[in-house]
Amino acid sequence: MQRPIGDESIYLKTDGDPDGAAVIFLHGSGANHETWLAQLSGLSASGRCLIAPDLPGHGKSVGSLRRTVPEFSDWLVSLLDDLGMKSATVVGHSLGALIALDFAARYGSRADAIFLLGIVPRMAVNPDLLASAKANDPLAAKLVASWSCRKSAESNVVREQSEQRLLSARPGVLWQDLSACDNYLQSAQSAASVDCPAVVISADEDRMTPAKAGAELAAMIVGAKYRVIEQAGHNMMLEQPDRVNDVLRQELA
Repeated sequence: MQRPIGDESIYLKTDGDPDGAAVIFLHGSGANHETWLAQLSGLSASGRCLIAPDLPGHGKSVGSLRRTVPEFSDWLVSLLDDLGMKSATVVGHSLGALIALDFAARYGSRADAIFLLGIVPRMAVNPDLLASAKANDPLAAKLVASWSCRKSAESNVVREQSEQRLLSARPGVLWQDLSACDNYLQSAQSAASVDCPAVVISADEDRMTPAKAGAELAAMIVGAKYRVIEQAGHNMMLEQPDRVNDVLRQELA
């Protein structure tokens, strides 16, 4: 559904119990809510109110692109305010994970819990990839989609779908999102400020945010749990949706 928020129109894909505790799913760079379709359907009987927005300027949402991770987390607060929600659990992937981390660090009372998928202490982006994305070169989408998946032929469909999703994004979206990741230098500081329950989820074949570095980020959050999804790359929720859902279901119970 489309929901007007200020002068923007934000698309929200919803599932589950509308009266349940809220769980917000935040997608990664250049993506949209489709990233989370398997989680919305797989967790629909969890008793939670499940919401996967298209970030402003992404997918079906109409609005200004945010340039930094803190700007995105500020927007998340405005979304919760508009929905009349005092707090929510936030599940984020890649850029979405950085937003969830920053949100929990800066707006602690609004975060019930955070789930951080595909995150490391420093989300640096290759300068050549940034330049390609800035030029709106289709090669950028191809490279991101390729590196987001494990090398196995089993991931060919996910890889192709991811590339098409990135190519369908508006000009400048992928570059702006990647830049936001590259410029977010306060992950360690934010991690130390988190005081809500946190679960960091890595994938054993992630070439973009390796599991070893994901464990390092988890160690920076007091009391955080750390889980690894096997036979998956950075796009773990697409390559191994059932395994990701099992972790989410267990930790949300």
